[in-house]
Amino acid sequence: MSGTDDNQGIKKPEQGRVNVGDRTPNQAVMTTEGYRLTEDKSGKFGAIYLDDCQFSPINGIRVEFEYVIHSASSSNGGADGFTFFVFDGSQTSITTGSGGASAGYMYTRANNKGKKNRCQGLTGGYLGVTFDVYGNFKDRRWSATDRKNGIKDYGNSQGKQNHITLRGAKGVAHPSINGMGDGYTGYPVLITQSTTNKSDNRRLKADGDYGSFSTSYNSSFQLRNGTGSGKYRKAIIELYPIAGNNGMYVTVKVIHGDTESTVINDYAYKTETAYFENAISNASSGDYNADDKINEGGAFKENLNTAPPAIMKMGFAASTGGKYDKHVIKNLSITFPCSAKAENDAAETTRGYAVSLLPLENDIAYTGPVSRMSVGSKEYIDPSTFCFVHPLTGQPSATPHQLNVAGQGNWVYDMHTKKVTFTPLYSFIGNAVVKYTIKGGLNNEMPYCDEAYRSQPASIRVSVSSAGHKLISNRMISSKLR
Repeated sequence: MSGTDDNQGIKKPEQGRVNVGDRTPNQAVMTTEGYRLTEDKSGKFGAIYLDDCQFSPINGIRVEFEYVIHSASSSNGGADGFTFFVFDGSQTSITTGSGGASAGYMYTRANNKGKKNRCQGLTGGYLGVTFDVYGNFKDRRWSATDRKNGIKDYGNSQGKQNHITLRGAKGVAHPSINGMGDGYTGYPVLITQSTTNKSDNRRLKADGDYGSFSTSYNSSFQLRNGTGSGKYRKAIIELYPIAGNNGMYVTVKVIHGDTESTVINDYAYKTETAYFENAISNASSGDYNADDKINEGGAFKENLNTAPPAIMKMGFAASTGGKYDKHVIKNLSITFPCSAKAENDAAETTRGYAVSLLPLENDIAYTGPVSRMSVGSKEYIDPSTFCFVHPLTGQPSATPHQLNVAGQGNWVYDMHTKKVTFTPLYSFIGNAVVKYTIKGGLNNEMPYCDEAYRSQPASIRVSVSSAGHKLISNRMISSKLR
């Protein structure tokens, strides 16, 4: 399964079906830079979701995308960030959460003075992964215009900025408490980690309270970045099933420069989550007439059902406030964990001489249950599934094991020897490049024999020179065997 295309690397979702909860116009639009969620201006909001891309908790999901968070303003840049969200795929009409610090996922409650700010959380919300530049997404809030559960007083005592934060599922409505109806409870903070300070973190404990934790994460980088094609950073979000249908493991990585940082590693998001609703009113009228200075109530504990929905879908949202940034995503790739992986290869020859190589030697597929502990191997590849990709259409070749490229030469794959042979035309000198894909699933093993587990395309490059000795090689450009 892939969410990519040949334009900006992201499918254009049915944006007209996205409802924006707090009445702010939806700014999300495709541009030459990628999918721009917000402009570099204050008070903006944008959201998209992929209506034609769904997955099951049995399979999990791996999402990769490049992003930029940047402002031309040196004094007002720096807010708020963006959210990758997952929601119940059975929902037919999706409304985002509030903008600002809620980042399109969380609700906002308020008294009557701030009633224009009231907004439910994301419809059917299951998980929000927020790249929080300003730092308010994790906070517990209590004011006339902004009330939501979260980590109390933490944001005020720590460096707030540059946190990756996970919030959980929509809560249970409490219609007997004014202001806490459907969509106005739940979405608790699960875990938050600063990207600039290893020890600046909190996670939800079994008793519903929060505490710091030890982590192997040791990088330090800003979530914001510059502009231009070389300045995009890459995010990787993985959801793996926990054995026994007991929830999902969540991992969040960011590639910045030449460094890949695992900011959140295998967070175990179980099927039940205890937390405290800690932004409630003690006024007899509930939220609506409560004074934000004197009517702050206590907290009550909830045991929230956080079992993953049978079918899940995903999307993105971004927001700005008094401070602001431009938020752009592009080159979105969506695959199943434990899908086959093909790596690039290269060889050299001289004009008119055929050259052979073994591209599957540095490729992998998987077997057994889908698990974050699975180890891939070339031995699990089904060699019959090799397929050339047509260079003009980007689609599988009509003859999967043979491809003739006009003006260059002929490519042939032999499933028995697992060799690819390229025979260049005598008139061709230069680099000939072809792409191919593979699958696992030997003996029709599910789910790996399904087309959804086919690898992303890898390239084979043959350099054809005008003279010299004939060279036969299989120089692996990359050999990431995991």
